[in-house]
Amino acid sequence: MWLAALLLGCASLQSGPVEALGGTTMQLPAGEVRYVDQGQGSPIVMLHGFGAALESWGPAIDELSQQHRVLALDARGFGLSTHGEGDYSLDALAQDVVHAMDARGIDKATVVAHSWGGAVALAVALNHPERIERLVLVSSLAYEPQVPWAMRAARTKGLGEFIVGTFYTAQLDAHLEEAFYDPSQLTYADVEAIRTMADAPGSRAAALQISRGVRLEEWQHRYRDIDVPTLIVWGKQDRILNPWWAQRLSTDLAESRVETIDRCGHFPMLEQPEQFASLVEGFVP
Repeated sequence: MWLAALLLGCASLQSGPVEALGGTTMQLPAGEVRYVDQGQGSPIVMLHGFGAALESWGPAIDELSQQHRVLALDARGFGLSTHGEGDYSLDALAQDVVHAMDARGIDKATVVAHSWGGAVALAVALNHPERIERLVLVSSLAYEPQVPWAMRAARTKGLGEFIVGTFYTAQLDAHLEEAFYDPSQLTYADVEAIRTMADAPGSRAAALQISRGVRLEEWQHRYRDIDVPTLIVWGKQDRILNPWWAQRLSTDLAESRVETIDRCGHFPMLEQPEQFASLVEGFVP
């Protein structure tokens, strides 16, 4: 639901962590981060998309933790992690992932990442290759032409504040529906949960800063340097990020394969959870 978060109104950054409504938090150098850590076996780290939280993985966390240790994070600036002042560049957010792994005693892991989280995962693979066992990129943001116009425009001071602060209320529901092949799976409760997190102190300003930190032209030419096995999963009917990008990403990642899931939009793990979990379980050692 990262696209919907582009429409959030802007507010001042929060000076402290968001009050936790559930889950567990750990203190990282850049602030508090909410997480779940469950299961045993080879470790998996899960990174959600823009504007979302660890709940966006749906049943995948419980399913994968039956055979693996799963560490799922609320990225700093989203969910119930801190929304405070700081560096929200891809470099910094990738460093958060490494610090979280250190804090939980994980030396090396398969990173499973959705949408904008895929850009963070690719940054981890490039900056900290020794920490990556494998990659699973789900409907991943990876290239500058994929970046929506609103996120690009948000890089301009003043214009970004206007764009992020104007369209949220009127457009949120429509963009969420666009993300699903079957919009009937999106309930009123889902929308209200997103609105609640979006209204947390500092979340709107953090979303704007994170938007400005997505500079994929600085990263995309380096993907050929990534040499870990990679599974690329895409919804066949994804209207948020066109499935064509899966093939482009596979061309740039030497050890990769693509799996598309039919009757599925931007959230394979929610619309086709059994097939999604089976693909990941068959790939992770």
